Amino acid sequence: MTHPSENQPQPDSIPRLTHSLDAFGHETITKLASWSKFVGIMNIIFGICYALSIILLSFPTFLMGVFMIVIGTKLINASGHLRYAISMQDNVSFSRALDQIRSFMALTGILYLIGVILFILIMMIVFVFGIALFDFFTDSGFDYTI
Repeated sequence: MTHPSENQPQPDSIPRLTHSLDAFGHETITKLASWSKFVGIMNIIFGICYALSIILLSFPTFLMGVFMIVIGTKLINASGHLRYAISMQDNVSFSRALDQIRSFMALTGILYLIGVILFILIMMIVFVFGIALFDFFTDSGFDYTI
């Protein structure tokens, strides 16, 4: 037995999602575009600050700054695509905006995972060396009085 859609000619093998926007949907996408642009600009500003802190801190802050600049540009691109998609009713631009937002979310998730892993490693190092330092200072054979 065949599926009913198998007998019908398919213009494209690419699945399509079409959705007409009501006033609420239009307002939501407009707000998403505005917030995407704002958060993108803030990520770029903080990314530049992190990147410039290489002078005072270290190379990882520079990498963090570059990473933040990249994800900020993803959001600014998404904002532009969303605005264009709303004004011109363009499906391709809307798809590109969603892809940029997906990319932003994936990169941000990776950044959070790296942060959690580094936090756990630092806490393990502090715990191990904290016990060693505690043993060092509480050792009865060590007299550090003047």
